[in-house]
Amino acid sequence: MAFDTVKVFLLPTEPVYSHIQKLKFQLREKIGNYFYWDYEPHISLIYLRVEPGHLEPLVQAVEKVLTGALPFDISLNKITAPGRGFIFVDVEKSLPLRVLTNSLHQAFKDYLLGEKPQHEDFEKYLRHHITIGNYIKGDNYDKAIKFLASASVPDAFECRKIVVYKEDPETRKNILLREFAI
Repeated sequence: MAFDTVKVFLLPTEPVYSHIQKLKFQLREKIGNYFYWDYEPHISLIYLRVEPGHLEPLVQAVEKVLTGALPFDISLNKITAPGRGFIFVDVEKSLPLRVLTNSLHQAFKDYLLGEKPQHEDFEKYLRHHITIGNYIKGDNYDKAIKFLASASVPDAFECRKIVVYKEDPETRKNILLREFAI
């Protein structure tokens, strides 16, 4: 069975968004193309593969959680390279971010339990971070780490924008389903 892939992302506000986007482009210039270099800077909150026909109710679940939500600050730590070809901007764990993530997860879980669609990947743990590089291998990984060792990131940004995407199964590009301001 083919599944729809639903992603709920928190997008950084300016100047953090542009700063991280610039780092990704500079890294691409140094090492060439790498997986998802063109994805916009984001913090993944939910990644779910679900049978077709359930996208709109899941978007509505996000809207319900975000109704009345207030903006909050997200503090950024340093750029980390935890291995296996990944490079992140580490996000400081905060109560508002945990509450938002937990509320979204609970809304999706309630929907999935009630409607019982076939699904995958929902309970996969997502560490809060902003990805700069994915699956960078070999010498390119070493070059990337060396290049980013002197790079800095802003200290914080205000959480104001949540997006819900469907992933195109052919290209793996994100197709915007809905954008929410908080």
